[in-house]
Amino acid sequence: MNNRYFGVEPEEKLEYNRGMDMKKQLDEAYNPDRNARREKILVALSGGICSYISAYLLKLQKFDLVGVTVITGWDQSPVPGSELFSCHIDAPRLEEIKEFCHRLGVPHYVVRASSEFQEQVVEQWIGARLTGTHHSPCWSCHDLRLRVLVEKMRELEIDKLATGHFAKILPESTGAYFVHSSNDEENDHSDLLSRLPSHILGSLYLPLADLTKKEVLKLAENFGLPVTGDQVKVHQCLPWREEFLPYLEKTVPAKFLGGGNLWFQDEEREEGTHDGVVLHSYGDVLSTTAGGRAVLAGYKMNEKKLILRPEAYLYRNRVLLRQCKVSEGTPLTEPGRGVLCVEGQEIECWYHPKCLDSVFVEWEEELRIPEGTILALYKKKGKNAKVFLTGKVRYLPKIRPPEEGEQSVPKADYARDF
Repeated sequence: MNNRYFGVEPEEKLEYNRGMDMKKQLDEAYNPDRNARREKILVALSGGICSYISAYLLKLQKFDLVGVTVITGWDQSPVPGSELFSCHIDAPRLEEIKEFCHRLGVPHYVVRASSEFQEQVVEQWIGARLTGTHHSPCWSCHDLRLRVLVEKMRELEIDKLATGHFAKILPESTGAYFVHSSNDEENDHSDLLSRLPSHILGSLYLPLADLTKKEVLKLAENFGLPVTGDQVKVHQCLPWREEFLPYLEKTVPAKFLGGGNLWFQDEEREEGTHDGVVLHSYGDVLSTTAGGRAVLAGYKMNEKKLILRPEAYLYRNRVLLRQCKVSEGTPLTEPGRGVLCVEGQEIECWYHPKCLDSVFVEWEEELRIPEGTILALYKKKGKNAKVFLTGKVRYLPKIRPPEEGEQSVPKADYARDF
């Protein structure tokens, strides 16, 4: 589906809009003749500027819209949700969304999923802290929201769901749908969408597919919308706060809350003590008694030991991706080349399919990639790159440099073997 609006390139459209009354255009599209209306679309409204602009653009194209807001509050949180989740919706924000729908002439539904959010996001986050493992709540939160929106879409017998993601969804001749990166590499959401099944991808409509965040903010200015920056960015939700401690003391069994020893794994020695595992998270950098630095790399529950390793432990150039989600219609039977996107860096890599939904991935220079991170593989660098695989990182033993007189391990010839 073509997601461009009015057939004008985004940059040209912005120049064109500067001399136009966008509100007048919207008024003309407010109550179009019923016969002139296009298909009905359910539009997800989070109260963010991107969801508002998505609704505006669809309304200008005379789509018949139904707005839906998913509430996933953490009712027992000791900290305001807006300080923890970029997707948090409080009462004032919900009233603002309702008023927006009223002005636009769009019916609005609210779906509450607080218990599901508690179980599938918050409890997973707590479990990760107690086991000393990595967890990214944005993945589980995003999956929950999309699942709720799709269920509401089917309940209302609507065929399309519009969101404010920066990504592109393109059909293949085989009938499968693929997610591609957007024109905004800094705010790209293609990795989040890529793990959705093809039948859901086929029902998604992305009005911002060909735009950048900068262009969206300019459109908001033209529409007269107040622009406020997100307090929390994607993949940076649920930072540790001291206010969480009383909550954890009430919800976590006491045997997991006491102090214990720090254990430096590589040198097999004690490295002092800690006051409680919940005060630390996987990947935290700690100072050692020898004056060096170490990272928290695990937790032994039965001994209450926090496992420390050298800081270099989190830096890798070869990992195994487990629980892989391969885009429908993508053959993954032979080795090949791909591109990893790690903290904004695009890294060329080589991948080799293994058994049991796993793929071995290798690249040149070591990067800081915590075990448990979900990575996406793209076909190329830059904009409009197809996502063909995502998986969860599992560490492989590092290759030890050969000692003097020891035969070195032969390296792969990538030009020949891949």
